[in-house]
Amino acid sequence: MPIPIPERMSRFARSMNQSGPSLSVLVADDSAVHRKLVEQALEGQEYSVTFAKSGREALDIFTQTTPDIVVTDWMMPDVSGVELCERIRRTEAALNSHTHTSFFSLRFQTKT
Repeated sequence: MPIPIPERMSRFARSMNQSGPSLSVLVADDSAVHRKLVEQALEGQEYSVTFAKSGREALDIFTQTTPDIVVTDWMMPDVSGVELCERIRRTEAALNSHTHTSFFSLRFQTKT
């Protein structure tokens, strides 16, 4: 018997309770290498993934598509990951919706 889900519950929670359309994911990172790594990690999964090259581009995409999940780099030159999430939260309040967000930062060190 399916569990009833209140209408106010996020699309993410509803999708976890039923099979059907994939979750939409927005990935924001200014590094082409990091975007490719995330793309490879999500390859073959049931996600509809959109990539943004900057925080500003991610905000534009977010307001147009309202994805279920946003994964963002912590440090970007135009809009930081923290600022991006803050702006998303303000936009969500106006739209009465909810998106799951997370940060990531990859740092590579080379031996000298």
